[in-house]
Amino acid sequence: MEQLLESAKSGAPNEFFDLPTIAPPPAPPQQPVEDTLDAPKPQPGDMDTMKQAIIEWKKIKSEMDEAKAIIKRRSKELKMYEAVILRVMKAHNIGALDLNSSGGRILFKRKKCKASGGAKKLQQLLTEYTKSEQEANKIISFINEHAEVVIKESLGYEDAE
Repeated sequence: MEQLLESAKSGAPNEFFDLPTIAPPPAPPQQPVEDTLDAPKPQPGDMDTMKQAIIEWKKIKSEMDEAKAIIKRRSKELKMYEAVILRVMKAHNIGALDLNSSGGRILFKRKKCKASGGAKKLQQLLTEYTKSEQEANKIISFINEHAEVVIKESLGYEDAE
């Protein structure tokens, strides 16, 4: 066993594993985001590679869109059934249901969660805290002006209809 561990650490092939060693990928260059937009230089054959990549990307994207639509529909159905089950369990004061078919249980749980803090709620709370709407507006404008800007790049697909 120790031989196996030592050979696995060294990367040398042995009687148990006949796998070649793979070098780790090179570290990505540390460039500012603005420089990466035009960093790659065109290479011969790029257009052929790009054509195939676009075909595969479009195919995978359409499959994922279909899957997302199914998940969205099933999520709505799930919420509908959950609402029915919750309503019945609350009405009849049921804390848990034993399921004969799977041997599991459905539990009624209740927990307290904080509500999300949107812009209006933040405005209201800051006005209440500072006791001045002008001061609250100054704080919010400072937050908005100094918020970090993140650039995200993505691809989109548009039908030619």
